[in-house]
Amino acid sequence: MTIKKKYIVLMFVIVFVLFNGGRLFMANPEKNELKKATTSYLSEKGYDTEKDIADIYVVNMGQDEVIYSSVVTFTDEPKVEYFYSYHKNTKELKQISYVNKGTKQALKHQES
Repeated sequence: MTIKKKYIVLMFVIVFVLFNGGRLFMANPEKNELKKATTSYLSEKGYDTEKDIADIYVVNMGQDEVIYSSVVTFTDEPKVEYFYSYHKNTKELKQISYVNKGTKQALKHQES
């Protein structure tokens, strides 16, 4: 490969890394903030976040725009995932949905 081709490939790799690295860097603070807010919200509701929560992670629920939601699995309902997100244009957190993975039991943590 000539020096010119190596230079072009190197520039392409640098631009690619900068673009994708910037996108990841910008998304993580929002995700981390939502995860912390969800943990605080559940703590205020009386849950012991160490004992009652099996897992919390953040997903993008939006199609045309980025809309993050926390997915919470409680230790006493390992087959149910509860989704928490901000009310549109506010910082008010609420439970927006749940996914029941094959169980017929009554939901213990569903909010009205």
